[in-house]
Amino acid sequence: MRFYYYLATSILLSFISAGLIELYGTGERYFHLDATGFSLGESYYFSDRIDKVSNSSISTYWKSNLTRFTFSTELYTNISGIRDKDINVYPFSFIFPINKFNTIGLGLIPFTRSTQAAMETSGYYIGYGSSDFFTSAMHSYSTYEFTGGISDFYLVLSTKINKNNSFGVKLNKLFGNQLQTKKTIISSLDYSSSNSIEFSEEDSTYQIVSNQFNGYSVQLDWMLEMDKHLVGFSITSIGPIEITHRSYYNLLSEDSEFLDIESANDLINYDSFIHYSTIIEDDVDKWSYIPKIFNRINDYSIGYHYYNSNSSGIILEFHRNDLFNNISTISEGINIFNNIKPWSNSYKLGLYKRYSNTSIGFWDTVYLRIGGHLKQLFFQESDGENYRGIDIAITTGIGIKIKNSNLIGLGIKFGRFRNDFFNNNEYYMNAMLSFEIGNRWFEKARSKK
Repeated sequence: MRFYYYLATSILLSFISAGLIELYGTGERYFHLDATGFSLGESYYFSDRIDKVSNSSISTYWKSNLTRFTFSTELYTNISGIRDKDINVYPFSFIFPINKFNTIGLGLIPFTRSTQAAMETSGYYIGYGSSDFFTSAMHSYSTYEFTGGISDFYLVLSTKINKNNSFGVKLNKLFGNQLQTKKTIISSLDYSSSNSIEFSEEDSTYQIVSNQFNGYSVQLDWMLEMDKHLVGFSITSIGPIEITHRSYYNLLSEDSEFLDIESANDLINYDSFIHYSTIIEDDVDKWSYIPKIFNRINDYSIGYHYYNSNSSGIILEFHRNDLFNNISTISEGINIFNNIKPWSNSYKLGLYKRYSNTSIGFWDTVYLRIGGHLKQLFFQESDGENYRGIDIAITTGIGIKIKNSNLIGLGIKFGRFRNDFFNNNEYYMNAMLSFEIGNRWFEKARSKK
């Protein structure tokens, strides 16, 4: 019986809303968002700011004459099922102008993450017949953990082309480690004095799989502005990705217990215990990638923003996101994605209203936001059967611009995730708190009319 059959029939899972993705080797995809975009249905291109700058849309960076440092933190909790809470520092970025129409920046964001545990609630029986169940049967019970992922360190250039067009280019360095562990305990069956079944442990195994990722991608953004209309386009092309795959078995600590692994750094002293190791190389190298750059597009999206003179607006976006396109992910029987990798389509909607303070006070502008999104997540098993997950959520939030050019934002999301694979619904809540610290270091060089 296949691994995913056991997951579907006998495993208790502590997943987040899109946790099924986290079982696919690399973890769940993350995207560059702050509380503004988060509140507006997870909008990427647009914001409700007067200067039309979005901290996630690189083509808009040049519009601000501030040197800006931004960072966010995100809280997750599920509402149904096993209680699962998590809080993480999300992306941070440092952006500064170099002249009137050009801005450069750098930052660090997660690209994929897994922090999941799964265990078989009842296990399964091996090798028993109809008449001698207790004399021949063995019982197997397993637990699984998925931790780590890929990080993205990026450099960005944002520029104004002309009155109506803006452009941004972003170079992403992708790196990191993802760990998978599997503990299996095999037991024989015995009667107890109360006529219940007891298990006597006979053997146990402990497998650790480490996947180390190293590669890059290139993102291109374009923004078109016409009167009260904004249209944004974005594509990302995945560059060569190299994956170092290592497998360990039955690593023991000094007290002869299974080694407690929290990160790939814990494995540094155990290289001599590697059971199997291989390097999975991409279909292209850095030289052959350039002429094939547009054949390796793994993400593309389009957005539209209408705003009026009453300081309100509407945002619509569509996103198609994949992981590694045209990469040789199977080598010598190693499948990084466990099965065929997932992809997603996302439809986003955002509405906002902006209020300005004309009197002297602590705050300058208040932003009220509401939105929602529909995400379709697609998976395919090795036997060709397709599965789909539906993530529906509503979002809301508030932002405050302080008189000293700093911004504080809070976004909240309530959602339901439905997946065909496990045939269940999960309800969750996310919250994001963002801060932007602005300084006018380059104001003299970039004073605007």
